[in-house]
Amino acid sequence: MSIEISRRTSRGDETTYLRELLVAVLLGVLALGLNLVDFVASIIVVSFALVLVAIFLDRCRLVALSMLATLPYVVGPPLAARAGIVYYPRPGIEIYDAAAREQLIGLLLVVGLATATGLSQSFQRAFVLATARWRNDPPRPRLMAVVRISAFAIALVDLLVVLTNLGEAWGTRHSLADRLIVGNGPLGIILSLSLSLALVLNSFVAGKHRVLDVSLVAAMWLPTLIAGARNYLSVVLVVIVILIWTRLRSVSAKVLVVLAALFVIGALVVLPSIWSDNPIVSLNEWILPNSIFLGLYTGQFTAVEIGAGSFWAQWQLLLPGGLRSENVLPLADAFQQLGVTNVGVGGNPWGDTFVSTEWVRVLLFVLATCAVFALGVVLSRLSPIAVLVAFGLVVFWGRSSVWGDIAIIVGTTLVTAVLSRPPPSRLVKP
Repeated sequence: MSIEISRRTSRGDETTYLRELLVAVLLGVLALGLNLVDFVASIIVVSFALVLVAIFLDRCRLVALSMLATLPYVVGPPLAARAGIVYYPRPGIEIYDAAAREQLIGLLLVVGLATATGLSQSFQRAFVLATARWRNDPPRPRLMAVVRISAFAIALVDLLVVLTNLGEAWGTRHSLADRLIVGNGPLGIILSLSLSLALVLNSFVAGKHRVLDVSLVAAMWLPTLIAGARNYLSVVLVVIVILIWTRLRSVSAKVLVVLAALFVIGALVVLPSIWSDNPIVSLNEWILPNSIFLGLYTGQFTAVEIGAGSFWAQWQLLLPGGLRSENVLPLADAFQQLGVTNVGVGGNPWGDTFVSTEWVRVLLFVLATCAVFALGVVLSRLSPIAVLVAFGLVVFWGRSSVWGDIAIIVGTTLVTAVLSRPPPSRLVKP
């Protein structure tokens, strides 16, 4: 992946930006014209457009890839409905299609706006600079020793919980997951991602203690994988894949990485079927999260009616519980209390930004998504891990909570900022 990290001052840079701006305009035109074609054609148009941006616009690749990864969450429900697989609120096919077309428009506009404003380029530049910063100025050995000891201790505690509750591990797994440290609750998520990504960077970027660090990451996440909680492990795996990809020069090697990534994704998707008698349980990942948006879209409920805090009040999720002025209940948690599904559906950014007017809610979704990318860019100055975790989270944007992801990015930045400080000897001029 070749990326310019200097300012656009040369004629070549200006030409590149003008080409990117033209593509952004074309994406906007495509978004406006999606309502003129049938639903299947709109899927093909959006998929083709995002793939072309990811291939041919080097400086906009990461944003395009993240929206491409979000596509299955959009098209999953209507395509499944055509196969007779329907979930709450079970609308007609035409409603599935209309809601999904609106979401497709949002994906195109995210890439278009981010490209036109330079956000895509800044995000990718921040990603490259973050890895270069870790490679050229890695954390002090003592700090990495603390990271490794912490990772080992957490892995040991969680493994003991699993070993002493093997019956639950093969039965009601999610009750066991709630008693683990890794990936459980805001603090558990932030701590596990911070430690894991620090070890991943040290291994795949700095190239130090690779076997030890990869083993510690695997040990940390193995208990949660046994317990059926794999969401945030996926974030770590995405970061690993993109780090390996960016360092390879051989096309055949990159193809092998893609095939290996697809195999791992397939394994993680199929994994729930080991514990379930439901043959289509693996499709829940791309179908159920949209139940929130579809419930709002069809008027089955409003956020207020199910007790969710307003979108603008949920910034308080960034604060510890004792400092919040009110009990803020995220929309996904409020939806879960309805009991219309027997499993968690994650979050839903289209639901978080839902208002009654179609184009206003599309605009809010676009701005909220771009805000997460911008946050990763800004906070990467404090910690290289900020932009990595932002990318990893947005790859799974279709099942994310807007403020929840913002809280995770801010939290991991605060935890890992100390790792980015150079040793005192480097601050003193010789």
